[in-house]
Amino acid sequence: MATQFPGVALVTGATSGIGRATALAFASAGCPKIALSDRNHEGLLETKKSIEQLSTSKTAIIQIDLLDESQIIRMVEATVRLWGSGLCC
Repeated sequence: MATQFPGVALVTGATSGIGRATALAFASAGCPKIALSDRNHEGLLETKKSIEQLSTSKTAIIQIDLLDESQIIRMVEATVRLWGSGLCC
């Protein structure tokens, strides 16, 4: 299936509200790779499960606190290490 998302979607705040809705929208639209981030690990697992039920998108979860700049850098580096370049943030 052709997709309009050749890269990786990196979604912050993916456990609730706009972040979760964005992650699910990427999955519904056929985004092949979605990195989910938030500080709520249980919420990340729930969003990942919802995406797996909705689509064939590959997902990764990254537990971070966006108030810590070093963790933001680690999140981006981990995503690039896992799936290469081509982030769609």
